[in-house]
Amino acid sequence: MNRRLSDLTPDELRREIDRLQRDVETKRNQGLMAEAEVLEQRLFLAKSYLCDPRAFRPGETYRVVGEDRPFRLDFVRGVMAWGHLEGETEARAFPLGRLYR
Repeated sequence: MNRRLSDLTPDELRREIDRLQRDVETKRNQGLMAEAEVLEQRLFLAKSYLCDPRAFRPGETYRVVGEDRPFRLDFVRGVMAWGHLEGETEARAFPLGRLYR
């Protein structure tokens, strides 16, 4: 798909997410982990465009897919959540689609 994720309709995003999930699984089964990880990042970003940024509250703590430590949200800009992983002083950003409760 050559269009930007931000230009897709919700239905197109869902189809793209389904396609990416299949592609990630295929790459993993083929042992192509680096390629799977790249596709997975696009998958999380696509999921982020289906999230309501207002549902994420600054000051609250979330889990991040692929991270062991809790993430304290400072602010949301677009589809990115900015904050700190527990024990870190440097701010990090994650796509909203990677955050969960």
